[in-house]
Amino acid sequence: MKCQSIFEAASIFAHSYNASMEVYRSGAPVSVFANTLAQYYKADSFNGYFIGHSSPGINTSSIAAGTEKSVNFLNKQGVGHDLVMTHLRVEPFSEGAAAVWIVWKIRPHNELEAWEWETLYGYRRDVNMTEQVASKNSESQLHVSDCDPDEVQTFENPDVRPDGWWEYTITDNEIYSFAQRVPNYLSSYS
Repeated sequence: MKCQSIFEAASIFAHSYNASMEVYRSGAPVSVFANTLAQYYKADSFNGYFIGHSSPGINTSSIAAGTEKSVNFLNKQGVGHDLVMTHLRVEPFSEGAAAVWIVWKIRPHNELEAWEWETLYGYRRDVNMTEQVASKNSESQLHVSDCDPDEVQTFENPDVRPDGWWEYTITDNEIYSFAQRVPNYLSSYS
């Protein structure tokens, strides 16, 4: 198995998530695109936070359905959902978790100018944290990068989703930016 620090794992995961936007650009049905994005979220523990609200207790189907509803609304409004990541910042928290800030840019299909916003994601990977905590071999298990350069796993195949999942998101900035530009955006959530 290739060596991969939490920083590298979260970065690879974010780049893969960004690459999945190509499913939308390729003209695939919105349901296919929504299901592709839903696979990046841990359905049994994911929580989305947005302008003072949260969405606990959802599953992969509801994530896909919510994404499909949102994308269909944006398509109907002429905006579309052509997103590209313009900036990525990863801050490791433990060997199993990192905070990931992604700046997204949307290229609207209508006359609106492109704009950007930042969303905060919680990345989690499947490591045995209980075993690490119980280990008496190390005082700290956080290693931002302890891999030899020739052993680092890189993002090579956009068709294969890397290990891990989004555990939470905070989308206040996204909602504010869309609400300022897209009529009836907030009502699309009901």
